[in-house]
Amino acid sequence: MKHFIVTLAVIVTLLSPSVGKQASSAKILNEYVQYLFQKRVDDLKETMKSIQTKTDEPFLSTELIQTLNGVLVPDADLPDSLTELKELQNEDPESLYYGYASEPDYAKARLVAYAILQKQGLDGLGKSSDPRALVIAPTSVLMMVYANGHGVARNFELAQKFAVIASEALAEAEGMIQTLSSHKESNWQGNDFRLCAHVTSGYMGGYCQKISDEKESANDDKRFSQILNSWTRSEKAAFNQLKKISYSYFAAAADADTDQTGTLRTAFVIDARRSQISGFVNLLEQLEKKDVPAVTGEDFQKSDQELNKVYKQLMNAFPEGGMIEHTTINKSDVQIAQRQWIRYRDAWASFTQLKYPDISLEAVKKLLTDQRVKELKDVLNINSVKDQTI
Repeated sequence: MKHFIVTLAVIVTLLSPSVGKQASSAKILNEYVQYLFQKRVDDLKETMKSIQTKTDEPFLSTELIQTLNGVLVPDADLPDSLTELKELQNEDPESLYYGYASEPDYAKARLVAYAILQKQGLDGLGKSSDPRALVIAPTSVLMMVYANGHGVARNFELAQKFAVIASEALAEAEGMIQTLSSHKESNWQGNDFRLCAHVTSGYMGGYCQKISDEKESANDDKRFSQILNSWTRSEKAAFNQLKKISYSYFAAAADADTDQTGTLRTAFVIDARRSQISGFVNLLEQLEKKDVPAVTGEDFQKSDQELNKVYKQLMNAFPEGGMIEHTTINKSDVQIAQRQWIRYRDAWASFTQLKYPDISLEAVKKLLTDQRVKELKDVLNINSVKDQTI
């Protein structure tokens, strides 16, 4: 009930037309941040009750909680006006902080993070199917901004407050709180305190893998831009079609070929897709440099026969229920992915004929086929490893 009243007070104040900048920014932000902080403290305490012995020293001590309750967001760190606040609410604080497509902009990342929290306080998190995901992005960015002193006065206690809110698991909160306490005591002046250095939960593992993937995707775009810079319009159009077909296959294969048991399933799928995309970019660069090994038709046929053999072995490895026991890998998904792979291979062949007519189609198809053989063998290996561990 207390949390509801706090949130209602935030909404009423935000809707008031007479509210000035200080009330609509600092006061509202602090009330909403305090609501998120207290809610997360309550959740973490419940977890501690179930695992903590009487001799354990809780890292979230009463003294620390009281201290962090009194830590407020500085007025000077907030957007200057309601107009600026609204303009920033739809931007991405992670992209700005990590510098996916350009250099990091820590000052704007901070302003965007606060603008998003303002909007959440007004809209309410109940509308989201995954409210934790909405909170982690802005609060983790603010935690790192204050811990590292990026464009603001370093504030370890405010960083700790945001660390509690951003944490997904008890061990993550404990690790970040203790590291920040140590940094405060030693007057640490570094700039490499990171959320993803303290991951212990599967959820946060997937979240951090997504951040890594976003960085790699921005780098991919730069590499594509350099390669396509001198291409004709028709060549670029053909490449975009190839890319669309390829990325569709990568998503299907990552989902079908990856065992998604365990809490790190999201991270595993993202990593598998990233590996596919990296191979795609590397092959394009190989073709641009004409760095493709000479291959005969017979060489390709051998690879194609090996693919058919391994695929048949995999299909036969599935039990009657269609799913490899103790995994999430099922026969129908692998079959769908394999059909998409054939379309992917043929798309590469068509594109190669258009853009690189002097490069052997057999060479390109052999590279793609050998890679698919390796992937299917990896799935077969999952089956054999599971059998040995049962």
